[in-house]
Amino acid sequence: ELAGTLYGFVQFQWVAGEAEINTLCVSPIHRRQHFGQDLMTGLIAELEAMKTVRVFLDVADNNTAAIALYERFRFKRTGLRKAYYADGHDAILMQRALSP
Repeated sequence: ELAGTLYGFVQFQWVAGEAEINTLCVSPIHRRQHFGQDLMTGLIAELEAMKTVRVFLDVADNNTAAIALYERFRFKRTGLRKAYYADGHDAILMQRALSP
């Protein structure tokens, strides 16, 4: 949130030193302005402060912008769930290790 305007949010769950990013969302009119990068930077810092060892996520195989963002943050592809999403797209499974 900036000056009363919601630009985006990230929602995750944390259990026993591991986190899963459930949603990272930037409003359509604010995309390509580095808000997603800012959210990821803040999230990774928070997770490191929480002594998180590993972070997981899944992303639709056609979401090239999100995939590029996650790869910039050193997430690695670890698997695939075929036809996972309602629209028939596959889910790419990704994870990143963090320093405890």
